[in-house]
Amino acid sequence: MDITDAIALLALIVASYSAVLSTCIAINEFFRLKLSIIDPKKTYITLTKTNNYINEYGDIVYSYDKNLYTLIILVRLVNKSKNPTTINDIILNNNYILDSSSKINDSIPINFTYKSNVPYSCNTQALDYPILQPLITLKPLATLEGYLVFNNVKELPSKFDIRINTVQKSKTFHLKFRIANDYRNEHIQE
Repeated sequence: MDITDAIALLALIVASYSAVLSTCIAINEFFRLKLSIIDPKKTYITLTKTNNYINEYGDIVYSYDKNLYTLIILVRLVNKSKNPTTINDIILNNNYILDSSSKINDSIPINFTYKSNVPYSCNTQALDYPILQPLITLKPLATLEGYLVFNNVKELPSKFDIRINTVQKSKTFHLKFRIANDYRNEHIQE
């Protein structure tokens, strides 16, 4: 083997190493987002608040729709890439959108008082994690935990396909869980 063959072999080794290293770096910089359920016991479905009014005592009273539900899911979002990302909106089953204009309560209505067959007030339970509402900016290699709240759900979904739309691209997650806490039919006797 002469010197030119040795130099060519060394150049091939260096080029191969550079190609592998560049590929590894590029993979780490791609959009890689992960969504998972933290605790299936902290999933809720309840009635959706539709209106509020002031009663004869000057108190604000909320009314709820018996046919529209609020779905609350405790999740963990992980940005596994080395680039930050911003979540623009989150969509459940291509029907229910959670975005920056969504109106979200910071507590869960757990049982309702009915008047003329209309739920009009309730007892509430505070949420123990923050509510995740787009626009959410995830730093590189960061994790964020909180509740996703979808209002005006017409029927309990049998599947949970959650699409997250970000600045870079969209990604759909197929979650499997059962809703542990159903407060749709909890009544308080007046």
